[in-house]
Amino acid sequence: MPGLDRVVTGFGLSGRCAVSSVFVTMFMYSSEVYPTVVRTLGLGISMVWARLGAVLAPQLNHWTSVLLGFDAIYIIGSLSLMGSLLVLALPETHKKKLPDTIAEVRVKRKDKKAQTVQNEENVGMMDNSSRIPTELHIMENGTEPV
Repeated sequence: MPGLDRVVTGFGLSGRCAVSSVFVTMFMYSSEVYPTVVRTLGLGISMVWARLGAVLAPQLNHWTSVLLGFDAIYIIGSLSLMGSLLVLALPETHKKKLPDTIAEVRVKRKDKKAQTVQNEENVGMMDNSSRIPTELHIMENGTEPV
């Protein structure tokens, strides 16, 4: 079909643009997630895995077609979709103080666990008609409204 070449080229260019934007976003976001004392190490490890994936992708495509009889695009596509869903579980960093040390991360995790346990206890004491998730009442800075 004569118009199919343009469609394939359009999808190829769109995919390449998406890969480039994800790579830049990963670079920026991974530098925000790690505490200051290990930021360069975490960023370096993230970049190593990204480059390793870029090196192995053509080999994976070739060997799956030779050994298994199908293209690896299905494997790569499903892993991409799974990764895009897992990214939703990462913490929000917009207008929040980033941790400087690993101890600050541990304290923040303990506070979050304690807050979750307290919220579960509060929900357990309420009757079913007045159940409102207490997470909705917690403000962005982690304090509850008065």
